Amino acid sequence: MGWRREQFTIQIAGERIRVPKHATVSVEHERDESTEEIEFQINWKNDA
Repeated sequence: MGWRREQFTIQIAGERIRVPKHATVSVEHERDESTEEIEFQINWKNDA
């Protein structure tokens, strides 16, 4: 199943944030000898 481009709302620290369907999602994975990290980012430009 692939990524569906739909608007959604997420709540972070009590604030509801509307993420538009044109947002871009990126995922990065880093690894060294003792730790691993996965980072998720969602980016978009606000409507003027």
